Amino acid sequence: MLLRMERREGDRGTTNTITIDLKLPLDGSLTSLLIHEGLLYLLNEAGFKRDTPARRFTLNKDDIVSALGKLEGERLESMDIASVGKNDNQSIIRLLDRLGVSRGKKGAKITKFSELLKLIMESSKKLTISNEIEIAAKITEGKMFIGVLPPTEEEGGREVGSKKKSKKGKKKAVARDTVSKGITLQLFKTERYTGLTSSEHSYTDRQLTTYMSPETALLGLLGLYSSFVTTSENMHYMLFFSPEEASYILSGSKDLRTMFLLKDKVRNTLEKIIRKGYSEELIVAETLLNIELQGLLRRYNIRSVMFILLRLAREGQTYKVYQHLPLAFYERGEREQWLGLAEIIDPDGVVLTRLSRSNNPEYSNLISVIMGVYRYVILGDRAGLYTAIRELHNAYVKVSNKKEGGNVAKRYASLLHTLSSLARQM
Repeated sequence: MLLRMERREGDRGTTNTITIDLKLPLDGSLTSLLIHEGLLYLLNEAGFKRDTPARRFTLNKDDIVSALGKLEGERLESMDIASVGKNDNQSIIRLLDRLGVSRGKKGAKITKFSELLKLIMESSKKLTISNEIEIAAKITEGKMFIGVLPPTEEEGGREVGSKKKSKKGKKKAVARDTVSKGITLQLFKTERYTGLTSSEHSYTDRQLTTYMSPETALLGLLGLYSSFVTTSENMHYMLFFSPEEASYILSGSKDLRTMFLLKDKVRNTLEKIIRKGYSEELIVAETLLNIELQGLLRRYNIRSVMFILLRLAREGQTYKVYQHLPLAFYERGEREQWLGLAEIIDPDGVVLTRLSRSNNPEYSNLISVIMGVYRYVILGDRAGLYTAIRELHNAYVKVSNKKEGGNVAKRYASLLHTLSSLARQM
C-alpha cells in the first residue's frame, strides 16, 4: 500500500479531533510498511476499535500524546538506527520546525532516529498536527508525494491510479514549493519506488524520490519504533504485519489488541534468537514460534497470522533492504504435543546454547536436530521427528565420551526421552 498523509494547510491545530482517511491499498515497500505500522501502533495505543469495515478513523490529539508517552526508554536506546547525509539533517530540522518541536538552546545535531523520537516525545503535548489527514499518493515531475500537498490537476499533479493526463501551467513552480516543505529521509527512500507499474503510467524503470508531510514522517517514525527488533552485526531486524494481515486488522476482521499481543511475542522471541547468533537463526525462529504461538492462537481462535521480517543495513549515505522474509504461523491442533518440541529449541536450552558455538563436537548433529524438528513442525513430515531423535542420540554419544560433557549428556538424555515419548504417541 503506497501511502500519503495529505495535509490541508488551513486546519492545523483548530480542534482536538484528528480524522485519518485511508484511500489506497497496502504494498510491501518499506515506506508503506513503516507508515502502516505506525498507524496500527497509534490505533492500538489509543484503544481504537473497529466493528465494521471502513477507511476513516477519528482520534483525538491526546491519543498521539499518549502513544508517544508510552515509548519505552530501553527499547528506544537499543534502536541504534542513524540518519544519514546532509539531506537527512535538513529534513530533521524541517520536521521538528513544522511539528512545533524545539531543538533546544544549542540546536544539537540529531544523528539517530531514537534521539529524534525522544525529542518529539518530550514536546508531545505541544505538537502542531493537521486535523484532516488523507492517506493517498500523487506523482509529479518524477517525484512521489506522500503526505505533502502536491500540485492540483490544473497545476500538473496527478494522483496514482488516475487516468487523467497532467496539464501544463504552474507545475514546476508548485513542485519546487512542495519539495521545499517535504520531509525526505533516506530511510523512507530505500526502494525509491523503482518498478512502480500500471497501465496508465510509465514509471516501471524510473526512480521516484519521495517527499513526505510531517504527519506522514511521524507515523513512519512510530512504525520504525514499533517494528524494530534488534541490531546484530550492523544489520537491523524489523518485524511488520504482512500487507494482507494489516488490511484485515484495519478492516476490523481481526482484533487489533490481540494481534499486537501476538506480534510482541514474536518480536521478543526473535530478539532472543538473533542475539544468540545461530547459523540457522531463521529456521530456528520459524520453528520455535510455530510452537510457542499455539497457545495464543487457540486461546483467541485465530487460524493463522502472517508477518514480514525485514533486514535493513546502511550502505554509505543510504539504506538497503537485504532480506524481505514472510513468516506465517498456523494453529495446529492440540498444544500439549508441542511442549516437548519447545524444549528442543528453547533459546536458553542446551541444544541452542551448544549450537551457538561451532567448535562443539556435536555441532553438525545439532544442526540436523533443528532441521528435523523444522520438517516435522512446519512441513508435517514425521520422518523429521525420527531424524531429530537419531541425531540427538548421536550428539549424546559424542559428548558422553568427553570428560567435561557429563552434564550436557544428561540434558540430552532427558530430551531424548521426551522426543521418544512423542514419537510413540504418533
